[in-house]
Amino acid sequence: MPVHRLGGREGENVYAFRSELDSWRRQASRLNGFTAASAEPEERAGPAARTGGSPRAPATARARLLWGAASALLLLAAAGFLARNLVDWTRPPRSQPAPGRSVSDPRPARWIVIGNEFRFYNSAGDALWSYVPGPDLEPGPYVGHRDPDNVPLADEWEVGAGATQPVVKFVDIDGDNGTEVLLVAHGRGLSNPSVVHCVDQSGRQRWTFTPGDTMVFGGESFGTPVNVPFLSVAPDDGGGASLWFPAEHRTWFPTLVYRLGPSGKLIARYGSNGRLTRIRFAEAGGRRLVLLAGVNNERRMASLAVFETARFGGAAPAETAKYRCDNCGPGGPDHYLLFPPTDLSALVGAMPSIGEIAALRSGEFVVSVRQHGVVLPGDDTPSQALTNYRIDPQLRAFGAEFFDQFATVHDHYAAAGRLNHRFDAAREQAQLWPVLRWNGSGYDRIERPERK
Repeated sequence: MPVHRLGGREGENVYAFRSELDSWRRQASRLNGFTAASAEPEERAGPAARTGGSPRAPATARARLLWGAASALLLLAAAGFLARNLVDWTRPPRSQPAPGRSVSDPRPARWIVIGNEFRFYNSAGDALWSYVPGPDLEPGPYVGHRDPDNVPLADEWEVGAGATQPVVKFVDIDGDNGTEVLLVAHGRGLSNPSVVHCVDQSGRQRWTFTPGDTMVFGGESFGTPVNVPFLSVAPDDGGGASLWFPAEHRTWFPTLVYRLGPSGKLIARYGSNGRLTRIRFAEAGGRRLVLLAGVNNERRMASLAVFETARFGGAAPAETAKYRCDNCGPGGPDHYLLFPPTDLSALVGAMPSIGEIAALRSGEFVVSVRQHGVVLPGDDTPSQALTNYRIDPQLRAFGAEFFDQFATVHDHYAAAGRLNHRFDAAREQAQLWPVLRWNGSGYDRIERPERK
């Protein structure tokens, strides 16, 4: 079973990612390994036969790095310039109440997209109302929410190393005990920007937000970020919530991260020199933290930027001018860590990215780095190679291991002749280090755990 254990001062904690558990149930008996869906493009495995069971790390090595992260499970194209790509996004949206009978629960909890229309339902599946945010919607971002006969509960796969991040959130954003809907309307075609909408419990629009800031890195303007890939929310003082989301360039590296208040007003923004894959929130030592996970294009490594919430803003650090944000304002992360690639990520010329972060009760964190995903022969879901890191409350890396699925994926490529050796835990340990930590003017190299 894909459960991680970690011996600590208060005994042994246990955690698992929901996506890993679900995939394990489907495949463990055949793969003798653990799988997780990949958020990166997966590579379909070729005809080469896969080898048998992968070797395990020696018991003594695994005893030194027993893993856990919580006392509960973590629940885990190019388009032409057609006329339809140039429609007027200023056209007012419209909403339509559900016809006929009344419902016992008016709070939206489920959604689907049919054509250009968002349809909302309560948790029991009763139709509530529909909302049309504007012109043609791009269908891709709403996969899994396009079947009128299967209307899923929201956020079922929001957390986990292979989870799809939500483009619709249900939240009491202003503390009035109602359920607002926050959604991203993705316009069809590359020229139409993503627009964030806030809609009240009865389907009336409250506000919209379109990222309009020009991104300038290294003296080069990249225009405005047009794609909002997901939304995150965090509780604020006063009973409401704030909205956080990345807005990214569709082709190149720049990304801006926005924090909005309940009324849609901009509170702060942050410039990243690589795309973001997760925004997570935690409390540690009385501090409220926001953790931004993704990639660093300058170093081609997985990145983790950590702020105290009140100090959020500025830009990611960079060693060269090309990757510095020129117009992001002062400041930057309180902590900034980079995690290395392995031979699996290098195999396809990809960069690793952070797939999930688990906060422990001790104030420590487990960071799961996605190295590669592949659909193995005979499977219909991707297996994923992960490297996991243990981070202390001062945001220092002091432990690392390969998640068991890494060996399975590694040996598949060894059998296909694309790697020149089978997985060997002792040999592969060098790939887990160094972790880089920004010191204000450059990176410190963590070649070995800072704490034993």
